[in-house]
Amino acid sequence: MNWLKASIGERKALHRVTSTILKTQGVSWQQFFLEELKPALHVAATYHQSNFAKGTIARDRALRIFEWIVANHLDLAIRLDPVLFDPSLKSDWQQFLETRGRYGDALLVRPKQGRGLVERADKNPVADKPVPLGQRFCFLIRNAVPGFVLGLEEYEGDWFPMALGHDDVTMAIPCSLGTQPLPYNIDTGQPVMLSERADAGLHGFVFLVGPESVIRPFGKQLTLGHAVLPETLDAIAHDLGEAEARTVAVHRLNVIFVNG
Repeated sequence: MNWLKASIGERKALHRVTSTILKTQGVSWQQFFLEELKPALHVAATYHQSNFAKGTIARDRALRIFEWIVANHLDLAIRLDPVLFDPSLKSDWQQFLETRGRYGDALLVRPKQGRGLVERADKNPVADKPVPLGQRFCFLIRNAVPGFVLGLEEYEGDWFPMALGHDDVTMAIPCSLGTQPLPYNIDTGQPVMLSERADAGLHGFVFLVGPESVIRPFGKQLTLGHAVLPETLDAIAHDLGEAEARTVAVHRLNVIFVNG
């Protein structure tokens, strides 16, 4: 739909969806306007109850909110209002994750002083214990598909590559059958510890296992710290979707990071 021509009823419906999403996320309206929307929208504290709830919010602002929902909470929005948020809005990448992604075989592990990696957080789809910013951790995947693995991390709607080797340039590495630590040192097989130092909140992780001929070329296209282009994500989805199903595994896990 054209939000620059949206009716009052459509803008009221957008308010209802937005309100439900914020409640499920524990985000206040002021936090939403000032922190979630980029750039921030400086409005009165009662703005959502007046202009937005009544459907008289400016159409360009309604468009910004709609785009934020599509980027960050499309699945929930489709369930709440499939007319306003048509399922066709999902990209090939999003549909691939929904149909092929599996929770339960990607685990987050944290070091316990003096005992090695013994503390697991494997309740899915969200790890059962939030991880304090700065705490060290790594992942384990229970893998039934040999090949190469590529890791991606999602934050606020963008996907970023993970360096899975012992340096900052190796994105795709060999992945064996059984329990596989990630990242790991290719020479020693030992886990390489990670930490999230800046961005609190929900992070999504996906580990894509597939044939070397599919995974490695994509790994070489990605740069640490730079978001993966949407067209590249769709290309990954296409090529893994075209590969034999028995040669592909898509391991997913969500993790909440909190201020320590």
